[in-house]
Amino acid sequence: MELDIDKIDKGFEFDIKISGIDNPAPFTIIAKNRDCTKSKTGRKQNTVTVAGNFVLGIVPWYENDPTNWKDSHLRRWLNSEFYMRLPIDIRNNIQPKLNKPYDYWHSLSITDDPVWVPSLDELGRVNTSLNDGEHEGSAYEYLVDNQDFVVKELINTGIQCNIWTRSLMIDEDRNKIYTVGVIDDVERLTGVVPFFVLRV
Repeated sequence: MELDIDKIDKGFEFDIKISGIDNPAPFTIIAKNRDCTKSKTGRKQNTVTVAGNFVLGIVPWYENDPTNWKDSHLRRWLNSEFYMRLPIDIRNNIQPKLNKPYDYWHSLSITDDPVWVPSLDELGRVNTSLNDGEHEGSAYEYLVDNQDFVVKELINTGIQCNIWTRSLMIDEDRNKIYTVGVIDDVERLTGVVPFFVLRV
């Protein structure tokens, strides 16, 4: 797959055929050259940050005991099973992103993730569990300007879901993760909307 950096902008949609999903899954470019690094030769590489338009799996954040993003079942699933279901040309052009999650003790860890879910900060929302000066990345302007983008359905079903973030609700219970969706009295499944960076 080839994307011309000069001909695409935030909001551009394209499809990716993911193994195990009947129809191609649409993704949206939410940033250009924001999450980029330099190549081995020192040249800046053009990148686009993309987000799924649908929930692509109902996967638990952790399996048994509460844990942090670094050790979560969701992170392992995204970067093993889901990653391997992507086409080889997409996998070959994914640039891992450094993410900054906090754990239940306000300790910052850095993870290097080919595929991830966003933090509340990246969605332009406030994580009230964090102390002053603590943040888990800066907001994506596209997501701030398009708040309804995070209202998702499970692909090929029409079932509305909440979506996982990687932000923990830091409290005494140590078992809550912030999710995003429609605020009402309806109980919904919580699913995975993958984010990743592509070199173009």
